[in-house]
Amino acid sequence: VRYLRNTILVSGSAEVYGDFGEMRSGELLHDLSKEISSKGYKMLSGFGWGIGSAVINGVLDNMKSERNQNLDNYLIMRPFPQFETGGKKLPELWTEYRNNFIPLSGIALFLFGNKKLKETGEIITANGMQEEFDIAVKNGIKPIPIGVTGFLAKDLLKEVINNFDKFYPEHLALKTEFQKLDDSKITNADIIKIVVNIINQLTNK
Repeated sequence: VRYLRNTILVSGSAEVYGDFGEMRSGELLHDLSKEISSKGYKMLSGFGWGIGSAVINGVLDNMKSERNQNLDNYLIMRPFPQFETGGKKLPELWTEYRNNFIPLSGIALFLFGNKKLKETGEIITANGMQEEFDIAVKNGIKPIPIGVTGFLAKDLLKEVINNFDKFYPEHLALKTEFQKLDDSKITNADIIKIVVNIINQLTNK
């Protein structure tokens, strides 16, 4: 799986952005994707609600500065099926779809993780992001939840930190870096620095 670590999955969905704020979220996703892309990693996006566009724009921005027009070198896009086909309901299609595209990556970032219930308009935890986390872990993909973005990402970071020796047996020294990702005072620049540092350590760059 190690060679797959050069491909970074961005998993997340945000109907609301909580204390983090929508504008700050867009800036973080754009700048983080641009920075990761500039370090020679490929991004994998399922085009998560409220997340996908900023990720893609960040990668495109880096391509522009590198004057390289070959998108395939930088980005794998896997937008979810929107219609039921083959007699399967959408949730079933989406689970199948996730099981197919998530293993293309070796490291996965998790942000926010909420959605709106169609029937009531209530904001709830994004079960799709939980499923992506579970599939990632099952496939040996290294999870990096950015807890400060709140919602499910906060819970996932807690799970990783509380079971750090299970998730990162070979990288125990990184635990303090992960803990910083839940600091409410952390700036976007620091989040980016920490995440890129963790990715570099996991890929020995």
